[in-house]
Amino acid sequence: MNPNRIIFPTDLSPESQHALRYTYQFARSYNMDLSVLHVYKPQPLLSRTGWIPRRQKSRAWNRLTKFAQIAPDHCIPEGLSLMLRKGDAREQIVKASKEDGCRFIAMGKKHAYSAFQKIIGTKTTGVIAQAECPVLVIPANFAFRPIHNILIVGGEYQKLDPTVQSCILRMSLKFKADLHYIDVEESGASTWALRKELLHDSNFLIQKSVPAEYIYELLPEYIQEHQMDLIVMMSKRQNLFENLFEHAYHQGNLQQIDVPLLVFHRHYLEKKKQKNRKNGRSSLTTFKKRFITS
Repeated sequence: MNPNRIIFPTDLSPESQHALRYTYQFARSYNMDLSVLHVYKPQPLLSRTGWIPRRQKSRAWNRLTKFAQIAPDHCIPEGLSLMLRKGDAREQIVKASKEDGCRFIAMGKKHAYSAFQKIIGTKTTGVIAQAECPVLVIPANFAFRPIHNILIVGGEYQKLDPTVQSCILRMSLKFKADLHYIDVEESGASTWALRKELLHDSNFLIQKSVPAEYIYELLPEYIQEHQMDLIVMMSKRQNLFENLFEHAYHQGNLQQIDVPLLVFHRHYLEKKKQKNRKNGRSSLTTFKKRFITS
């Protein structure tokens, strides 16, 4: 078991390799290991051509090895390991994360914002729903840059799930990033509230409340204006993101929201909550006392 790592599933496509470069830099910045996982489907025995399962596995391993050679000298970089499994991709990805342990699953996608859409049955959607860890969705052509601003949509700092909050705070301290919390007020509210607090050393926590009728216009502008490097999403807010996608599509500003997306699914959060109850503690209390200043 290695909980301090990221598992990166791949279909070995060029788009996926771009996302791998981002994930590798993200992992190194976070002092985590990275495992690249490829799942292949076993083919039936073809005796006439001599195609046997052993050769199929060997071929898949060779393709995976070549895919992972992203270092400048065309070698596999330090801190990156390979995993090869056969069977159903979605099942094997979730199984690997449970059996071998990981902090995040990272997945490349042509556009991260397409994870907002109602795409039933896709690999990314299935992994997000079944994974017992957060899932990082990376736009295929998004180059890694230092993470200075993290956006949390649809959550008030004081009321956010402790598991999500603990993860976000650790990321903020590791990357020295400002946290931007945008709370969506109920329809009819007219209050635009803004609060700014010091986190640790020089990074800040910004809490902003926005009336619901303005959220779809404000979010793309806010993401672009403040140069957001990462968006955090809880699956209970999926409708908000689906509507955001539709609005951005019709306004022609999809690229403004095409940044890496960190998804916390309710299935994962519920299991963490049950585990914390069993242990009789909150995963956030000690962390807040140690690091948060007003």
